Parts: sequence; structure tokens; C-alpha cells
Amino acid sequence: MQNRSLASNLGLYAYASGAIFLGLVGLVSGDFATTWQRVGPNLPLREPLAYFTAFIEFAAGLALFWRRTARAGALTLTAIYCVFTLLWVPRIFEDLRNFDPIGNFFEEFSIVAAGAVLFAAFSPTDSPISRRESLFARLYGLSAISFGIGHLYYMPGLLGWIPKWVPPSQMFWAYATTIGFFLAAAAILSGIMAPLASRLLTAEIAGFEILVWIPKLLASPHDHFNWAGNAICVALAGAPWVVSDSIFRTAKRVPAPKLDMKAAREKRPAGAPFYGAFVLTFLSGIAFLGVPPQLTLQSSGQQPSATVESVTTIDLYGNPCDTMMDTMKGMSVMGESMEAMTNHMCITPARPDLSGDEDRAKAVVDQVRTAIEKYKDYKKAIADGYIQANPTVDQPQFHFTNDANAKYADTVFDPTRPTSLLYYHTAQKRFALEGVMFTTRPSASEDELNRRIPLSVARWHKHTNFCGAPANKVKEYFGEHPKFGMFGSIHTRSACVAEGGTFFPEVFTWMIHVFPHESDFKDQFSMNDDISHVH
Repeated sequence: MQNRSLASNLGLYAYASGAIFLGLVGLVSGDFATTWQRVGPNLPLREPLAYFTAFIEFAAGLALFWRRTARAGALTLTAIYCVFTLLWVPRIFEDLRNFDPIGNFFEEFSIVAAGAVLFAAFSPTDSPISRRESLFARLYGLSAISFGIGHLYYMPGLLGWIPKWVPPSQMFWAYATTIGFFLAAAAILSGIMAPLASRLLTAEIAGFEILVWIPKLLASPHDHFNWAGNAICVALAGAPWVVSDSIFRTAKRVPAPKLDMKAAREKRPAGAPFYGAFVLTFLSGIAFLGVPPQLTLQSSGQQPSATVESVTTIDLYGNPCDTMMDTMKGMSVMGESMEAMTNHMCITPARPDLSGDEDRAKAVVDQVRTAIEKYKDYKKAIADGYIQANPTVDQPQFHFTNDANAKYADTVFDPTRPTSLLYYHTAQKRFALEGVMFTTRPSASEDELNRRIPLSVARWHKHTNFCGAPANKVKEYFGEHPKFGMFGSIHTRSACVAEGGTFFPEVFTWMIHVFPHESDFKDQFSMNDDISHVH
């Protein structure tokens, strides 16, 4: 890194700022960057380790600003980020069909690769490590593939993160950024147009920070999840910037051979490596998304058409769904609201009662009851980061949701950290606490749901077959006979397209309600939201 100009230092500064930001968030909160830095709640000495990690991140980030300490700082950050990367490996092998831990692995890997690039850049010229700088920069392309697959995998949920006011539409930017990731991966891996691609990739991730994470932080500045998300996003934006600087720098070191135009045309591969890399990266995403559900369908003997044109009997990830009409007796035990969603629900089938299931479920209820006692005053819930959903809509049951807990729940089940608090509108109180809602990612397997709360006792559910109304028909979400949405009569792709709507096979996450103050154990996991569970 000899004679670097200000421009060539910008990636270094951004990467260092991300480490310093992460360190400051950890030092203030005494916690890791939930949930990207996957450290379970029961780890011994967890809080001291969080402070120690934060201090190391902060100090190593500062070290990058001085040439004498920059190499040590880069090595330290590479090592500590590598630890957080490897923590995702056991989760990956728990269920290879689940992309979430794979995506998290490659998010962390992206900043590991950038740290390795900096370590190589600050190493002595012509040393073995220095000569591998280009290799480390190329490895970053693997993370860009993962980012693209992640966008495809979470497309319905991704739309909700894109600001509605950004023209031309949320759908446009969802697919544009997805294609951008694949193109950037192909360019970086092939070396063709890599400088431009890495710069544009930096801009894409920086745009996510500006348009998504900063507004979330301003809206809820007391939420640790938002601070951690901003810090991680700054680090993620700094990583491709470091890679981009490296690509520009190494390109200048190796002068292009002097050839006449005719010879150049004959020897140039005409972009074949780029197009080949793009096709391979895109197909890898399609293969990952398509193969597991198909294998599951074939092995179970069920036909895929049932999931698209009728009541959902299997979800996108191969998990069986209760048809509800058989075992739930027309949903009557679940209230009219849930009954109206018969064609828009996937409910876990009941499992045989095993020894210890009831005790496990009761232990969860006991922890919930103790944890939410203070939230009988809804103002304390707001102070702890719970935000009321749909505050302008009058409804019998209100959800106050904590985004940090929702993200945490994607990988860790903690009964003391519910995703949402449920309040009921009674004659005496507008917000009377009645229970909680737990969630986890939509790709979670039936076995994982059972490990959280036994399926012999309770039923998890998620919403399916959602038809989004076109702009000129939004009023048809409501009324006595709605067409669109979770209560709509439309529940197939063909009918949705015929009405000009946008079809989503699944929306939201797996979820389950717990009402710890009910005296009857069965009612503590009731699916009837039309009645009050306040006692």
C-alpha cells in the first residue's frame, strides 16, 4: 500500500468505521451485534465477552488509521470476524434446506475476505501473503452470490424493507438489486469489469444503509437491533469498497500487454468468463431454491400442484401443513377471523404426545408469564423497543412488535424475548396485556418448531396464498366479501393474476401465540384471537 491517495483510502476508512461502530455499539449495550454475531443467551460470561469483543473491534478499527498498526488491526479484525463466521457452521448442517444460516455465514465471510485483503495489502511487498491479495478479493465474490440468493429466497419479506416512496416500485428494486448482486459476483470472480462492478456493489449496500437502516434507527433510537443493524451494514458496505480499492490497485501494478487491435480481438475471450460466471452464479441460486422442495415433494408422495391451486398441504420448504378442515373442524375452535383465513394458512400437523412434552410447554409458559409481567403497562413495552403495528386501525387485538427480538428469534428461541406482545381492547383498558407471539424464519423445519414448543401441545402457523391487490382495487382488501389479502376469496396464483394482483405463496414468518394467564393449559396455546384472554 505504497503512496496511497485519499481516494484509494476510502474503502479502508469505511471498513475501519464499521469496526469502530460495532465496537461502540457493543461497549454501550454490553451485547453482541444481535443477531449477526451469533452468540447464544446461555453462554457463560456472555456479557464480559461482549464487552471484550467490542473493545477489540473498536481498538482494531482505530489501528487501521495508522500505518504502523494497520497490519495488526487488519489481522485482528479478520480473526474476530472469522470466529463469528464459523459460529454459523453448526446451524448450516442442522438443516441444509434452510438458507438463513448460510446467508448469515456469507455476510460475515464478506467482511472476513475484506480484512484478509487489507492484511495482504499492508504486508511486505512480494511476501506470500501480499501476493494473495487478488485471491482474497476474488473470494468476496462468493458472498455476492449468497446475497443474490438471499434476495430470491426472502423476496416477499424483502419488499417490506424497501421504502414505498422510492420510484418506480418496490418490486423493481427488489429484482434490480438481486440481479446486481449476481452481476457483481460474476464480474469479481471472472475479473471482467470487476472494478466497476465492485464500486456499484458498494453503492448498492451503502444505499441500503441510507434508505433502510438509518430511517429505522431514527424511528426507534432506543432499539439495540437498529444500532447493531446499522453498524453491520456500515461494515458490509466497507467490505466491497476495500475489495474495489484492491482491484484498482492491483490492476495498476500489472500493465496490460501491448497488442495491436487485430491481435487483441483475436485473443480476447469476448466476455466468455464473465457470462459463464454469471450463468453459474445465477443457476446456483436457482438450484438451491428449487431442489430441496422438489425432493421433499417426491419423497412424500405429494404433488406440487396442491400447494399452488388449492388449500396449502405443503410449504415452500417441504414441511407438511395441516389442511385444517379435517383436524381443526372447519376452524370453529379458532374463531371467525382464523376461519376466514382457511385458504391462506399453513398450520403444523399435530404430533403424538411424547413424555416430557407437556412439561416443556409449561416451562415456556412459566417463563413467558414472568417475563411479560412488567409490560402490563404498555408504555414500558414501548420504552423497551416494542412498536404498535397498524396504530391507525381500530382492532380488538393489538400487536406490539420488537424488530430486534424478531431477528433474534430467527436463530435462537428465548421465551423471555417474544417477538410481539398481544394487547386486547377491553371495556376498562385500551391496551390490556393478554399474551405474546413468538416467530421464526419461514424456512424453519417442523423439527425445529417442535424443539421450541412441542407440536403435540401447540400449533405453529404462517400465512400463505396471499394475493396483493393492484393499485385500483385496494378497497377490495376490506368489506364483507374481500377478494384480496389474508381474508380474500382469491387464494390461487391463476385467479390472482387474472385480477391483476401480485401473488405470494407465503408471507411473514412462522408464528405462535401464548396466553400465559389462561387457567386451562390448552387455552394457553389457543388460536382463537376473537376472544379476550385477559384475566
